[in-house]
Amino acid sequence: EEARGAGSESRKKLNVLGFLSNISPEKGIFDFLDLMAAIEARGLPVEGNIAGPFQDEDVEQRVRERLSRLPDVHYLGPVYGDDKESFYASLDAFLFPTRYTNEAEPLVLHEAMMHALPVIAFGRGAIPEIVPDAGGHVVDKDEPFVPAALEQISLWYSDPATFISSSRSARQA
Repeated sequence: EEARGAGSESRKKLNVLGFLSNISPEKGIFDFLDLMAAIEARGLPVEGNIAGPFQDEDVEQRVRERLSRLPDVHYLGPVYGDDKESFYASLDAFLFPTRYTNEAEPLVLHEAMMHALPVIAFGRGAIPEIVPDAGGHVVDKDEPFVPAALEQISLWYSDPATFISSSRSARQA
């Protein structure tokens, strides 16, 4: 699809949210899943794609149990190289609800924005400096993630012009 890929000017419509990281509570997987449940409860036709390795068997079991109740959220496994490029190309926005106390400058945010993906992330480490106001939404690390992210996603979904502008700003950053 023309609106996808690193060379694209901007995304046109919000359909798929993505999460890529080591899958752990510290990196925010359960915040992502809570958000996807809230999106489903609100009736927004937005899907979720998750990629990355599980931290351990306990986390994998807990995530897979949650996924069994979220039919529009898909676990794709670890992705590298061309698969990672395809993963970013499959998305319209990127979420990074990290709770990791020592978060510094996550490479995945730069990669996502190179693909014109607006970002919603917790404001830890350098994230507030990485994600431009116009290219996403940084949630204060002391605030609940899901309500703030749901509000931003609802805005992007209901106002495609704002979403396109955010995508363009993410790419430019």
